[in-house]
Amino acid sequence: MTPRPSRPTELTPPKSKLSIEAPRGPALSVPHSPGGADMDLVDIAQSLAPIKTTRKADSSPPLVKGQKRERGKGKVGELAPEPKRGKAATSMPVSKSGKVVRAPAQFELGMPLVEDNVLAVMGIACRELHKQYMELSNAKRKMRESSIVGHHDHQPFLSSPAYITIGFDDLFDLFRIRKLDTGLLKCYSLLCWIESRRHGNQVGFLDPSMVNEVNLRQSFTEVVDYVNRCLWAHQDKEYIMCAHNQE
Repeated sequence: MTPRPSRPTELTPPKSKLSIEAPRGPALSVPHSPGGADMDLVDIAQSLAPIKTTRKADSSPPLVKGQKRERGKGKVGELAPEPKRGKAATSMPVSKSGKVVRAPAQFELGMPLVEDNVLAVMGIACRELHKQYMELSNAKRKMRESSIVGHHDHQPFLSSPAYITIGFDDLFDLFRIRKLDTGLLKCYSLLCWIESRRHGNQVGFLDPSMVNEVNLRQSFTEVVDYVNRCLWAHQDKEYIMCAHNQE
């Protein structure tokens, strides 16, 4: 067994979170210890020197926002500067004055087709198409484009090879869901033709640029001959698709 100490044990007060400094007084004896005097709380309080606070405690009320520095009193109450915030991410062009250019109500080459909040809810393909349009129609571009040109051979529509021209004004109507140009219908038909071949679907396709209201009025015989030829060639197919716009 460990013997008891013959002299009082000095107690070290725990460190306070208030960061209070006080001069060290006489050591306190352990109450009711052998060889040590019994001390009451009143005696302990009288034996301590007055407490001196060196700084504000952690429990002090926080600094009120908006409090300004008073002259001649240092930096007490001065607020820290707010962190700089970066510019909001946007796909719209910015003018020389730094203002974001909004999408116009009517088509203007080089201007956004729709607002950013509308573009954000569209699909990935629409956002990529809009991005490509903004790059090709940029006024700073050396060769500024006003349309996109594609090409197909005779296989999809059983017709002569042809070029497809999609004007950016047609994209404007498409993004605003106003009109649907024949060239866009042809692009959609080509996409369906590619998908049908990929999945092995037995589907035939008619050329939207051939079968439309304008050609039926101006070249009725040619349209009928074309449809007759396609029906004969696609007689082994399960379906025959003809994309058209009634307007």
